[in-house]
Amino acid sequence: ERFGDTTQQLRHLIADGQLAEAERLAHTLKGVAGQIEATDVAQWATVLELQLHQGNADLAAQLNELEKVDPKTEQRRYFIFYFIGILF
Repeated sequence: ERFGDTTQQLRHLIADGQLAEAERLAHTLKGVAGQIEATDVAQWATVLELQLHQGNADLAAQLNELEKVDPKTEQRRYFIFYFIGILF
């Protein structure tokens, strides 16, 4: 699955210096998460989007926190990441 792991994709984009593309992906993640009321994921995506917009590429801690979202949200996270894969 090409975009199945959105967090990994964000890491790659940031490492490659593609901050605008990473910001766009974080924005998409925020929107999709908000639509299905996955507020925990939406909050972390908002943080990432704002940091990327400011040109901050040192986001390892924030990406780690996104990956540690409460296990009860795993189904929502899978759906979000799958849906983003369809969009990209």
